[in-house]
Amino acid sequence: MKTTKALLICAALCAAFVAAAPPLMAQTRTPAARASTAALNECEGRLKTAEEQKAAAEKSEEACKGREAQALKAPPATLEETTKPPHAAAPTTPEKEQISSLPVTGIVVSGASRPIYEVIAILLIGGAMGMVGQGVRTIVGLKKLSDVYDTAPSEADAFSAARIFIGLMIGFVAGVIGALTPKVFEAKTISGDLLVYLASVGYVGVDIIEAFAQTIVKGKVTPPADGDGGDGKPGKPGKPGKPPTEPTHPPKNPVQFFQSKAPKIMADLIAEFQLTDFQAGGILGNLGEESFGFTAMQEGHPTVAGSRGGFGWAQWTGSRRVQFEDYCHENALDPTSDAANYGFLVKDLHGEFRTVIDKLKMTTSLATAVEAFMNSYEKPGVPALSKRIQWAERAMAVFRPAA
Repeated sequence: MKTTKALLICAALCAAFVAAAPPLMAQTRTPAARASTAALNECEGRLKTAEEQKAAAEKSEEACKGREAQALKAPPATLEETTKPPHAAAPTTPEKEQISSLPVTGIVVSGASRPIYEVIAILLIGGAMGMVGQGVRTIVGLKKLSDVYDTAPSEADAFSAARIFIGLMIGFVAGVIGALTPKVFEAKTISGDLLVYLASVGYVGVDIIEAFAQTIVKGKVTPPADGDGGDGKPGKPGKPGKPPTEPTHPPKNPVQFFQSKAPKIMADLIAEFQLTDFQAGGILGNLGEESFGFTAMQEGHPTVAGSRGGFGWAQWTGSRRVQFEDYCHENALDPTSDAANYGFLVKDLHGEFRTVIDKLKMTTSLATAVEAFMNSYEKPGVPALSKRIQWAERAMAVFRPAA
């Protein structure tokens, strides 16, 4: 019995020891062991999170592949469906607003694009060379006048800073227009040839500006064709009483046609301005060369490609042509009629170009009369003086036949 009690007591003690051992062991664990256990648990948590994220990514990829396969199997949209307006406008994203507000960095002309600073430089070069061209034209004109006339210039011919400035501005504008042409704008470098080209554009001046305007405004001023048809209807004060009448059926030969008109025109000019016969013949010689014996009212090959060129007896060009057309419109004259051409010529010689008559009266021969009128009124780019004298001789031949 004693033995049995002793065994039971030992068994109870062992059981109590076993139950109390874990807590005691936990309390006796070192801090390093506890830290190692915490790190192990954290690693297990991160691994579990990574596996969950991988599974979510695979699931999203499978969903995208499914949508692509469905889109490939779907029929193409019809034109009506593609052009159908959306029910609500998509909101503008900050990226789109940023793109739309970007500054302009280049300019496109005739399909060629250049940065703004290069365009400004080209335009300034064109304007400067255009002014050079107009300056050359002014110098050439003054030189011609000094060669022809030894007398002091009249008040109307005196130096005018305002007129010089206007001429230079015309050259500048013409040069800028020339710089916008593909020949200059598309050039990689501004060569000497291009500079000469821009100067020549400025030399022509008003015609270049007119040609540029014609490319923008389609159409042109066309005075009414009705009117007196050359019946001698008087116009504004200062015009002669009755201009010459235009033949109904002009001859085909330009020389014959010219000589059929010349005597009447010369007689009217002599009476209007108190000229001699050869001085009036000097005017006719210039008109004959300009209009090919009064048979070519419209210039056939304008100096400036694309411009309207000259028109009428004196081949009035650029702003002068506009003035002639305005005169025809105001007086209801056909611009091809003798009444319109003679009337405008006389209006010029009584008005803006009245000094031309003074210079003409200083001449003492047919040749000098032709040259004086050419330099002071016509001012052609190509003088062709010998041809003008030949037309003057033809006029004199019928006005004053040889005995």
